[in-house]
Amino acid sequence: MKVLFLSDAASPHTRKWLSGLKRRGLDVALFSLTPNYDDFYEELDIPLKALSYNAQTGRIAHKLLYFKSLPVIRKMSATLSPD
Repeated sequence: MKVLFLSDAASPHTRKWLSGLKRRGLDVALFSLTPNYDDFYEELDIPLKALSYNAQTGRIAHKLLYFKSLPVIRKMSATLSPD
């Protein structure tokens, strides 16, 4: 099963979910609005597409950036073909 997550790459919750699913044999990939500053996802062989939006924007405004990023998300989804 292939899963595409839309989440913050630096979030400890995202890391736990993705590493757990990867250990269980799922193909997982991640889209994040903010970059990841270490090689956690590379070590687990998890594809990551991270944009570099400023996380300091307001909470609601930051979430609305997902709509602005839809073309990138659609392209990633077409490439990965998640279930």
